[in-house]
Amino acid sequence: MAFGGYVVFTASSLTARDIGVQDFDKRLENAQAELTKLNQENTSVGGTAEKERIACGKAHAEFFRRWQSQPAVPPIHQISFRNDPPPTGKEIASQISLLLQKPELSSLMNTLRLTFDGCDPSSVDLRLTKSAFDEATAALEAQNILFDPTALLAAEKRSQEISEKLNFLQSVRNSIYEAKVQAVALGGTNRPPAADADNNNLLLRLLQTSITRFGVLAVIGFLVSILVSLYRYNIRLSAFYMARADLLRLSGEHTSVSDFALLATGLTPHLEFGKSPPPPLAQLSDLIKSVKDVK
Repeated sequence: MAFGGYVVFTASSLTARDIGVQDFDKRLENAQAELTKLNQENTSVGGTAEKERIACGKAHAEFFRRWQSQPAVPPIHQISFRNDPPPTGKEIASQISLLLQKPELSSLMNTLRLTFDGCDPSSVDLRLTKSAFDEATAALEAQNILFDPTALLAAEKRSQEISEKLNFLQSVRNSIYEAKVQAVALGGTNRPPAADADNNNLLLRLLQTSITRFGVLAVIGFLVSILVSLYRYNIRLSAFYMARADLLRLSGEHTSVSDFALLATGLTPHLEFGKSPPPPLAQLSDLIKSVKDVK
């Protein structure tokens, strides 16, 4: 079975036929087989991740072994580091220096707990004198990273992906089982219902969707045609009256009737108004009549 699109669907939206086999028992068997394979892989990946966590904790404990405080002596001041991205030695030394610059820690006799995300054990306790602090920071600055978490991060990512697939498969298996119980309760067989009903429903849904889409486009086109005709008519009307306004501004008190007529002829644009655009209801009526005539 292929699970490339498992994030697109939810189990509640699946029908029995979506799993792709002939009867309920076979589908349950295939789903259980996939669950078994994923559980085995998850166990293997979990073991790899656990080994990497132990290696991470061991690497940090080995590096800080010379300055470790066992047992930890209060007060304890914690500094946390993430593994993605891994902290460099300089970053660890810088964080320790920033913490120890606080006045209450000036004696350098407090326990510092360095916590590294994802490691086992996750923390290292240090109790630093002044000379030990200088020695530790110098050693840290000479290091790039104390542990390479690439394999650990890859194992954790794969484990998360497997967990998501397991959850999805369990939902699918439950959906198949519920469909089987429902079919048996209604007096049916161990096989899902024929595909004809679903095909008819699918055709009806596609038809409804198409009508809605093309209907919206038709209404938008109708409204645009009305607005364009009104806009063009109003633009012509605006140009005509603007010319008349300019004429009135240019004419003076001593302008004769003949001069006014000449100015009106020269300044007024020659526009063909035609008939005024019909109202929307009239256009809709004409459209319906033309459709009937075509039939």
